[in-house]
Formats: sequence, structure tokens, C-alpha cells
Amino acid sequence: MPASRAETAQNYTSGPIDPSFSAASYRSAMQGETRVFAVTGTSKTIDVPAEWKNRYVNFYAEGTQVVYHVSTGLNASVDENAMSVETVGAGGRVTLGPHATNAECYPIQSGAERPIWFPQDARTFAVKGVGGTGKIRAHLAET
Repeated sequence: MPASRAETAQNYTSGPIDPSFSAASYRSAMQGETRVFAVTGTSKTIDVPAEWKNRYVNFYAEGTQVVYHVSTGLNASVDENAMSVETVGAGGRVTLGPHATNAECYPIQSGAERPIWFPQDARTFAVKGVGGTGKIRAHLAET
């Protein structure tokens, strides 16, 4: 019997993959793959595990909305109120630049899961609970 598209794609670790591969190969975490860690109302900086680099990791927010930021530096931090710098240029067009502390972040609603890409050069990531304490349940995506 020929291999399915998901079975063919399971050996890919990076690079452009047809979205149907990802959908076809999504699976639940296997025993020993899940990492669970607490989030609080304070930004927490965490070293990126080696096995997460150059991979998608599924984050499931439990108990509170979570905001996160991935960094190639050692000082990842999040601030749910940080806004990009807007500079008005020629013709009234706006150029966006990073916040002074690079603390812009992206939310994951409580009860939602989001695949997050960790590039090879990612060194730290930061998480913060907005509105209380909670957990993140994380596991590697198959593709």
C-alpha cells in the first residue's frame, strides 16, 4: 500500500509544506512530549528547548488568556499593551517599527490552541497570563 501524504510529509522538519500536509498530519501529543508550564501576571522568559528549534510547537492556553513573544536574544519579554512605533513618512504613509523594548506580543485565548514557529536561531521566548494565572500545554506539531 502506498504511503499517505501525511506519512510522506512526516519526515519534513522545515521548509514550505503544502497546508494540506499539516492538516492531514496533525496529531495529539504522545506520552512524554507534552511540556506544561505555569503562566502568571508577570512576563516569564524561558530558554527555547533544543527540540523545538526549527519546528512548530502547539501551545494550548488553559485558565487565562496568554500572550507570547519569541526572540533570537536572551531577553524575550511581553507587554500586552506594547505598541509598534509609527512614523509618518512621505505622502502620509506610515512606517511601522518595533516597540522600544521589543515587547509586542500575540495572544492565545484561554481554551484555544495555536501552532507557534520557533526558528533555528530562537533562543528565548516569553509568556504572560492576562487576567490571572494559568498554564500552557505545549507539544511538537508533526510537521
